[in-house]
Amino acid sequence: MSAFFDTNILVYAQQAGEKADRARALFATGGKLSVQVLNEFTSVSRRKHGKDWREIAEAIADALSLVDPPQPITLDLHNAARSLAEYHSLSFQRLKPAATRSTARTCRMAAPSAG
Repeated sequence: MSAFFDTNILVYAQQAGEKADRARALFATGGKLSVQVLNEFTSVSRRKHGKDWREIAEAIADALSLVDPPQPITLDLHNAARSLAEYHSLSFQRLKPAATRSTARTCRMAAPSAG
């Protein structure tokens, strides 16, 4: 099963420190992300981190060079996320990006442990 990266992993990978090192190590193993994650990363990078468009584009290009092509947002994706959230009593907002059509039954979130 390949990892599915949420927005936080992309954000951490652009920073310095232990979380950043762990995030980059996770990306190096490959995995998946969605267009929604790219959208959220862009928003967070501009709003919270003051990144310019070039920096954001470079960060996304770097991430995309290590992972599978982004997963589109579809009704099937929404339905899979909702089902997983209900079944596992998980937060829908955190799970939504991870419920890709190809991994809906076995997906896992790849995130560094809180520290």
